[in-house]
Amino acid sequence: MYIYPKSVGHRGDFGLSEEVPLFAPGNIVIDSITELYQEYGSNKATDYSIKFSTCSEFSAYFNHVSGLSTDLDQAFHAASPRCGDTYSTGGGSFTSCEARLGISIPAGTEIGTAAGENTLSVALDLGARDSRSTVASFANDSRWRSDQYNVVCPLDYFAEDVKKQLYDKIEHAESSYPGCGTIYQDVAGRAQGVWFSRKGGPTHPEDAHLALVNDNVNAFKQVFSVGTSGPVSTGEYHFEPVEISPVNRMFDSTQLNEAYCYEVTDRFGGDVDHTILIEMPADDELRLANRSAETCGEGPWEMLDYKTYVR
Repeated sequence: MYIYPKSVGHRGDFGLSEEVPLFAPGNIVIDSITELYQEYGSNKATDYSIKFSTCSEFSAYFNHVSGLSTDLDQAFHAASPRCGDTYSTGGGSFTSCEARLGISIPAGTEIGTAAGENTLSVALDLGARDSRSTVASFANDSRWRSDQYNVVCPLDYFAEDVKKQLYDKIEHAESSYPGCGTIYQDVAGRAQGVWFSRKGGPTHPEDAHLALVNDNVNAFKQVFSVGTSGPVSTGEYHFEPVEISPVNRMFDSTQLNEAYCYEVTDRFGGDVDHTILIEMPADDELRLANRSAETCGEGPWEMLDYKTYVR
């Protein structure tokens, strides 16, 4: 879940939010803190990930914490954090250093800050896992780590009155859309869900992969989230789905051996100078192609210079 504190610019722009204090959302144990040094070209910054728990079954995290409280900063450095190798993903390079802590923190304690002019992310991430939750179903269970099966909506774990206030802040295009929405979106035998650029192996790094999913703000729209391996340029491509049509077909109603064409916009609703084609020759294969025309026309469409993704 992305939390945008007092954003004053396009989401995704560097340094366009006011710095705000971050408080412990309950009586928690801070299990670890990771310091992350990031470089995106000439843009450089350091932020933090705080992992915490309330019991053995429930854990959560804040990512993109822009600063630590004095007490936590001292505890982090006193714990002699261990640093990993520098790695690249999403167009940037990263070096992380983690300290294991186990510090009990009362609810409402200030633990750091979010956003601010010197950060590379205007959003604060909040996520959670609960081992008691219903195990998710993926199109190919073997591709996923065990801790990826129990992701839950963190807002559901607040007291009812607080939960309602937080739910009211969720930005949905339609007020009738419930809560955090649908976390797991794979549909076996259909285009909807996550697709991988290679057979076998772990899901990370994820740069090269592809997701055909509901928009994370307006779930009545759908999105191509395209990585670095395909014929379509890396980015997000949005459209309004149609249940029964060869143009802008809903991802969860596609059929095998049928080509579909999509007229898309960029993430801000701007025009895109091409269309996107998909086709599934098998339950576990999807072909993706770029089509230079701005509109689909009536079809049929020929899949040329396509990239094949797998489950």
